[in-house]
This record gives sequence, structure tokens and C-alpha cells, in this order.
Amino acid sequence: MKDKKTKIRDIHSVITIVFLFVLCGSILLQIKANKHNAQTACSIIIDQLKDVIEENDKNIKTLMVTLKDEYTIRANMLTYMLDEKDILTNSVDDYKLIADKIKVDEIHIFDSKGNIISGSNPEYYGYNFDSGK
Repeated sequence: MKDKKTKIRDIHSVITIVFLFVLCGSILLQIKANKHNAQTACSIIIDQLKDVIEENDKNIKTLMVTLKDEYTIRANMLTYMLDEKDILTNSVDDYKLIADKIKVDEIHIFDSKGNIISGSNPEYYGYNFDSGK
């Protein structure tokens, strides 16, 4: 009888050990598969982000060229308006009106030394690019 009980215990022990090995193996395989899936998903996301960044860089370059052309046109318009001495009294209100028409925030008129001598904001008169303001 003891012999039969011992064999049954041995069989249960073997089954338990095999079960634990299979359980540990399946857990390790699942962890490995999850890690691989996460790495794959991350690489896909990184590739998509690279594509978006490249597209944004192209759009920024196009926008900068467009804005440069647009602001050059606005600067030329301002020059033509300022040359019309009969229309302007060169007052702050005139400069503000022109700024509104050409859709810019401020107009500054510089002398040959780079100092602001006139414009739409009298508080900046006398400043230059080196003033730190």
C-alpha cells in the first residue's frame, strides 16, 4: 500500500513540477512576445513621427518663403505710402492707420545710424537694435 501511495505522490509531484515549468515557460514567452510587440509599436510610432516632422519642416520652409514674400510686399507698400507726402503728415496716427491697413503691429522709421526716429510707437524713439528693448 505504501508503495502505491508513494507512486501517486511521485506522480503528483512530477505533474506539479511539469505544470510549474510549463507555467513559467508560458509566462516568459508571453513577456518576450509583449516586449517584441511593444518594440514594434514604438518603432512604427517613431517612423510616423519622423514622417510628420519631415512634412512639418517642408511646410515651415514653404511658409517662411511665403511670409518673406508677403512682408516684402508689405514693406514696399509702406514705402510707397510714406513717399506720398501730400497724404501723410507723418504723425503717429498716420503710422498707426497705415499699420492697420497693411496688417502689421508696428511701424518704425530708422535714421542712417539705426536709431528709431519716428513710427507708430513714440515710446521707442531713440532706441536701436542694440538697445536691448
